[in-house]
Amino acid sequence: MKKIIRKFKDLKYRYKLTILIIVASLIPVTIISMYMQSGTLKLLRANEENNLKDTLDQAVNTLDNQAEIYGNLINYLSYSQDLRKIIDTEYTSDYEAYLEYTEVADPLFTMPQIYHKEIQKITLYAENIKVEHGNTLAPMSSAEKEFWYPHLESTEKVQWFVKRGTNREIIASRKFFNDEGITAVLTITLDYNRMLEPFSNLSKDNTGGTIFDQLGDTVYSSYSMSEQYRPAQAESEDYIKSHYTYAVGEMKDTGWKFYLYRPTKVMTESANHLIARNFPILGICTLLILLLGYFGSRGMMRRLEHLTENMNQINLGPREVTINSDSMDEVGVLIRTFRRMMKEINKLISEVYESKIELQKTEMRALQAQINPHFLYNSLSIINWKAIEAEEPEISEVTLALS
Repeated sequence: MKKIIRKFKDLKYRYKLTILIIVASLIPVTIISMYMQSGTLKLLRANEENNLKDTLDQAVNTLDNQAEIYGNLINYLSYSQDLRKIIDTEYTSDYEAYLEYTEVADPLFTMPQIYHKEIQKITLYAENIKVEHGNTLAPMSSAEKEFWYPHLESTEKVQWFVKRGTNREIIASRKFFNDEGITAVLTITLDYNRMLEPFSNLSKDNTGGTIFDQLGDTVYSSYSMSEQYRPAQAESEDYIKSHYTYAVGEMKDTGWKFYLYRPTKVMTESANHLIARNFPILGICTLLILLLGYFGSRGMMRRLEHLTENMNQINLGPREVTINSDSMDEVGVLIRTFRRMMKEINKLISEVYESKIELQKTEMRALQAQINPHFLYNSLSIINWKAIEAEEPEISEVTLALS
């Protein structure tokens, strides 16, 4: 870390400024981008969840309407006086009963099947019915053998049951009571696949659906997913909640709870694709920041670099200031101050240099003034002595006269 700090300190000021500009620009851009991407991801995921919920609600509402139709139908048949007559009448002969069944029960139970293809059969189980009459009438003992009979509650409300396995079917049933207890049970057997078709059609494109009854037992479960997204426990309510993004709906009449679920990764893929499209834009913005940071710092630092170069040249010898600026910013003030300073320095240097030269000249003249008489006297004295040595008295006298 210290080495990095040391290298940063040793960088040219232009590079430091470039780094600071880029970092100062990238930090807010990164924060804003992350915030926007996070918000976009949350918004898209919320939209996906809302779409999942809306889709499920439409399917549940459709099933609710169908269940209400069949509930109203079974209540209508239950309050039919002709049907009540069949339950309450003790027939004296099988022929009399047969006529009543074919003329009353058969048309009453067959007509709804013509208009509602989901209805497989409508059956009335009663104590006074001794022999089965096709799929429409049967003894109460036959009802006791059905899978749903032990689960019938003591109420006249319509109750719903589901048989899964090979022969899947949905049963809507209603009890008839008198003072002594149950006298009859009216059931409508519905086609399992047709009844749940509005919901089962949703299980496609990496989507799954599961229905639980009021006891938590599975009514329906299906999914259409890639292998890596398939649920290990498709009929577990807790597993679906913990591993998938899901929507929940509930039917009013049956009390069934519907789960429509999708893998979270699949739901965020579209958001990720949208976010990925933004990366080129972010890359372009980053590149622009780098270019603007580099050339901006270069333009801002050009005058300082020229000033530094001029200072280095002056340090090597020439005292000429080659840079100038009329800008009013700090760099312009610094350049102009440097020019004035160098001008004063050059002026002082010139004054000191000229004064020193003049002083040297004055000292030379004074020295010359002192040296010239002594030199002449000594020279004449030497000539005199040489004349004496040569025995030339005339020369000696002339020399002495001159000295």
